[in-house]
Amino acid sequence: MKVTKKQREEIIRKAQKEVSYEFYSMGICYALSLSIDNTLKVFTIYDEIKDYIPKFKFSTAEKYFNAKKREDGYWWARGDNKNRLAFLQYLLDGKLPKQGRKQ
Repeated sequence: MKVTKKQREEIIRKAQKEVSYEFYSMGICYALSLSIDNTLKVFTIYDEIKDYIPKFKFSTAEKYFNAKKREDGYWWARGDNKNRLAFLQYLLDGKLPKQGRKQ
């Protein structure tokens, strides 16, 4: 399914709203998948998120947003919504933070 820029922005903004709740404890994949499902009315599994949001890559999250491959499947610890929100903002505006881990 082809996604317009407007739809992509709507998906990311909905995910930002979800993640910004004080007691949000799910992962970024859940928030994005739910947003895709609600916006486009399609069922999405986590591996398909990159089909709708091409910049959604673990390598970028790891390098610039302190993501790690964790045993529980999450990229960030539960409750680390600061990095989740920063990554979602990057997905929205394409701006990487000035400081990032070096390769």
